Amino acid sequence: MDFNCIVIGGGIVGLAATDHISANTDNVALFERNSTVGFETSSRNSEVIHAGLYYGKDSKKARMCVEGRREIYRLAQEHGIPAHKCGKIIVSTNPQESEQLQSLLEKGRENEVEGLQMLTGAQVRKREPHVSAIEGLLSPESGIVDSHALMTHYRRRAEEQGAFVVVNCTVTALEKLADGWKVTYHDSDGVDSTTAATVVNAAGLGAQDVMRMASFDPDQHDLTLHLCKGEYFTVKPSKADKVKCLVYPVPKPNLKSLGIHTVVDMSGMFKLWAERVLR
Repeated sequence: MDFNCIVIGGGIVGLAATDHISANTDNVALFERNSTVGFETSSRNSEVIHAGLYYGKDSKKARMCVEGRREIYRLAQEHGIPAHKCGKIIVSTNPQESEQLQSLLEKGRENEVEGLQMLTGAQVRKREPHVSAIEGLLSPESGIVDSHALMTHYRRRAEEQGAFVVVNCTVTALEKLADGWKVTYHDSDGVDSTTAATVVNAAGLGAQDVMRMASFDPDQHDLTLHLCKGEYFTVKPSKADKVKCLVYPVPKPNLKSLGIHTVVDMSGMFKLWAERVLR
């Protein structure tokens, strides 16, 4: 085998995986199709550290979200990565949404999310005077992180541990071998191939294509992507003090969407986020 492990995809998940694997294994490489890491989804998101409210008890999403959130705060503190535990309020505007808030509260407590509490409309306004709600669910462990600084940390540590980070390198085919994988790729020198004992699929929006290369059907494994298109609207600096924490509506399960919400950032500004499902 040319490599013990090849990670496909240089977003935050691929970089974190490369960091972790290279700490315990030598001869690890990451292949990223763009000219730099973190070029796609990882640099075009809200940078929110979610607490773990939305996922079912004992699910992998719930466990990874809660454990991952704690780990990000630990890394940020130990390595000087900018992060801010600003908190989040999920607001209800009618009795039906208040019932959903209670369900989220119960789900969050089942997932061992710390510090959750219900707020009256008056308590919401005391915390956020420009937010109107009849009730709110406060998640004090929610926050934000500088995703670029976090990715830089993962990449630097992986390379210090001997990992190879290869950009402008697109994987085009995977072939299962008796003891690993043949990985065909295209880079600035043309088409070539290498071998790896293990391949990690961290290709983000391209993950389904990588699965199909490896002869896995994502639909059969309940791994179909449900795509949403999001738009950010940055609020002008003179209005930046209007909101101090993350403010979200009750999620709309039929749309698989968190709806229009406000996101503060590390510079003290805040943005409005709107998304729509791509049918």
